[in-house]
Amino acid sequence: MPAIKIIIFGLAAYFITVLATSTEQPQLNPETGLKIDKGYEIVEAYCIGCHTGKKVSLHSATREGWKATVGKMQKIGQWTFDPLTENLILNYLSKNYPEEDLARKE
Repeated sequence: MPAIKIIIFGLAAYFITVLATSTEQPQLNPETGLKIDKGYEIVEAYCIGCHTGKKVSLHSATREGWKATVGKMQKIGQWTFDPLTENLILNYLSKNYPEEDLARKE
C-alpha cells in the first residue's frame, strides 16, 4: 500500500509541475514589452528605433515571413545586417512571435 501512495504522490507532483510550467507567461522587457529570450537585445537595438515593442509583438509570421518583413525594413531604412545578426533576429522573431501564435493578439 505505501508504494501506491508514493506513486500517486509522484504522479500528482509531476502533473502539477507540468501544468505550472505550461501556463507560465514569458518574461517581458518592461520598457519595450518584447519577450526576453536569446536575441531580444539585438531586436531591440535594430527594430525599436523605428517601431514600438508592441508593434513588433503584434506581428506574427513564419521564419520566411519574418525574413520578408526584415528585408522590407532593410530596404526602407537602407541598412543591412551581417548574416549572423540577421540569423539571430530571425531566430528570435520566428520563435517568439510565430505565425500560429494568435492567442496573444486577442
